Amino acid sequence: FKRLAPAAQGAGPAFSLRPARRPEGYGFRFEGFFRLDKEEECVFALTSDDGARLEIDGRTVVDNVGMHSSQMREGRAKLAAGVHKVVVLYFQ
Repeated sequence: FKRLAPAAQGAGPAFSLRPARRPEGYGFRFEGFFRLDKEEECVFALTSDDGARLEIDGRTVVDNVGMHSSQMREGRAKLAAGVHKVVVLYFQ
């Protein structure tokens, strides 16, 4: 993803694959923020059939990358109270 130039950019209310212009051969980088009122251990999950990765504050929490059939992967992160950046990389 770091070496690719985006074909389009935009903002939306949530993670969605609807903007994909074709059924195969595309990728998305979603960025957003969420707030926690107190420190807690959080569980995150991704389901993908080709690959996806979820990062919180620059750290990979869920790695579901690889050419495979649909599968779900989970990851845990102990997070402090406050605002956290989430990035999801997804490719089909």
